[in-house]
Amino acid sequence: MSALDLPAVLETLRAARSGSGEPNTATMTLAVFVDDAAVAAWARERVRAVADKHPSRVILLDATIPEGTYHIGRSSAHGDWLELGVAGAAPDRLISMLETGSLPEAPMLLMWGGRQTASDQRFEPLARLARTTICSTSMIETDAAALRDLGLFVQRQPSVTVADLAYLRLAPWQECIAGFFDDPAEAAELARLEEIEIACGSDAESYYLACWLASRLGWSVAGPRTFSSERGSVELSIERSGPARRMQRVTLHSSKGRFVAEVGHEDPDAIILETTIGGTGRRRCGPLGGVDIASLVERAILEGEGDRVFRDALAVATQLLTFGAPRS
Repeated sequence: MSALDLPAVLETLRAARSGSGEPNTATMTLAVFVDDAAVAAWARERVRAVADKHPSRVILLDATIPEGTYHIGRSSAHGDWLELGVAGAAPDRLISMLETGSLPEAPMLLMWGGRQTASDQRFEPLARLARTTICSTSMIETDAAALRDLGLFVQRQPSVTVADLAYLRLAPWQECIAGFFDDPAEAAELARLEEIEIACGSDAESYYLACWLASRLGWSVAGPRTFSSERGSVELSIERSGPARRMQRVTLHSSKGRFVAEVGHEDPDAIILETTIGGTGRRRCGPLGGVDIASLVERAILEGEGDRVFRDALAVATQLLTFGAPRS
């Protein structure tokens, strides 16, 4: 099939909208890259949910379809939908497509759905083009390789803004863990933590949660699974358990106490919290909500480059995952 005449396609898109009598009030260009058919189907559904709330010109770059193939439509009542086949297209060709197809008056955001993340040669040039790049380091594989690659990329390109759905879905767990230490007696145990045990269906979320806590408490990395606090070492234990991308349980051990947060056995939408200090214990629960993909993408869009806590957690995770590796 011949190369795509994108300006002609855009003219067709403009003519279709003009004929409908509806103005284009899109607030952003939402670029989406996929190179797996299953991920492409998943992305279409989630991106439409986002575009319904944030009118967008959606440009879906589908690397499973030959270049020259395209589809145009509506992303919402006030936005455009443009799918472009980009199989075999070089990075500079992808950049040209986005520069030509994007709305000049609106910011561009990139949703990266590639099988690889920062190790894909197309990731960096597209990420540099976008205001924010949204990826998921646990979408395809359950190990921590994609998280390590993303962390190394951010070290090389600190001016590029990224967001990771693997981190964003941890917000309810972060809130509950912080709530452990509302009581002064429990807060005193923070300085005495000795071990963190995490059970999750994929490694990226486990590392993010542990490294978020480490960054908030000012711990340094002392080994591949070891932190150093003011009082000594804190060991990290990670267990692969349950569905991918779903946290199951977090246990914090201190010299005098034990703090457990886990998914409710009878209510999977709740987090059960149990605290034991000496012979005294208490039990309560918190909600496990707001982790659907559309909500997470919306958070990434709204928070943008302001999430310094995420950057800190990612930096600590990168140190853990590259501990002892020779510096390049």
